Amino acid sequence: DEFVDKIKYWIENDCPPNLILHSSASGTGKTSCCKLLAKLLDADVMYINASSENGIDTVRDKITSFASSVGFSRWKVIILDEFSQFSINGQSALNSIMESTSKTTRFFLTGNYIDKFLPSIISRCSPFQIQSPPPAKIYENISKILELENITFEKGDLVKIIKQYYPDQRSMLNYCQSNSNSGTLVYSTQNLVTNDYCTKILDELKNL
Repeated sequence: DEFVDKIKYWIENDCPPNLILHSSASGTGKTSCCKLLAKLLDADVMYINASSENGIDTVRDKITSFASSVGFSRWKVIILDEFSQFSINGQSALNSIMESTSKTTRFFLTGNYIDKFLPSIISRCSPFQIQSPPPAKIYENISKILELENITFEKGDLVKIIKQYYPDQRSMLNYCQSNSNSGTLVYSTQNLVTNDYCTKILDELKNL
């Protein structure tokens, strides 16, 4: 709730910071949050998958060009997804760009391992650790999505899916989407993919 309040404040006052969203788990909504915030701002947006475009050439050829060009909106937002995999040289080159374009450009960085970010990058951003909501909240959210999509489901089946994939909400939704073509969520252990994330016993789900 505190983070949501901050997002509302940035939008209402048109004052977004350079942002780092990090989490050791996948599928917690880091990228979705960055894209949503960029959409709600008056901004031209560039998205870069830093797991594949992660070198100094990306900074020189794409980022610098975009950040330095004349924009059509109040802000230019550069989303660097999976920034944990950005090279050290690339991060070093990014420092000066963040400084020289600070009046018009904001950088939204996501990553699973903030210790891979240079301290100079972190110092120029507002970092937030994004944790998955409690299981009961996820159950509430996914059940609403299924209802909006007119998908019928058994409560116990959805609980099992959340247990299997927690805290990776993306995997939960992907499972529901690929196993509800008939209009009914079909649960089968044969369709499950083992979650590598070390999960705890989700006692909270027992009361749903």
